[in-house]
Amino acid sequence: MHVRFTKFDRCIAYVAFVAGLGGVLVQLAGLIVAQAVAAASPHLVQLASSPPSRAEQRQAEIAAIVEREPKAERAATFVPDAPLLPLHVLAAQMDLAEVADRGVKRGRRARLASAASTRAQGRSAADVFGRNFGVLLVASR
Repeated sequence: MHVRFTKFDRCIAYVAFVAGLGGVLVQLAGLIVAQAVAAASPHLVQLASSPPSRAEQRQAEIAAIVEREPKAERAATFVPDAPLLPLHVLAAQMDLAEVADRGVKRGRRARLASAASTRAQGRSAADVFGRNFGVLLVASR
């Protein structure tokens, strides 16, 4: 007796074969991936831990320095409500400071007069600047 398979029977057998082969391949792939992960996990852990950033390194250094330094006892800060000097002495000191400040202003006026005389001599500010600071002014001319 000779059995003849129809085209439909052959298609069903083909689909069943491909599905079975696919199932076997999925099972095999799962086993291979599990073994690959087990073999690579020590290396992956080393790669996952990155070195600390520069900011973290600096904070760790500062913390180590602070821990090593002995803690100094701070003296209590005294902030008076009223001036410690009598008012007439304080007023005299302020007058002396004003006189000294006027002397500084006179010196500034003398410098300004010197700058004006420099302009009168025909030298430009660029020439004076170049001579005073050693700057070559060839490119600006």
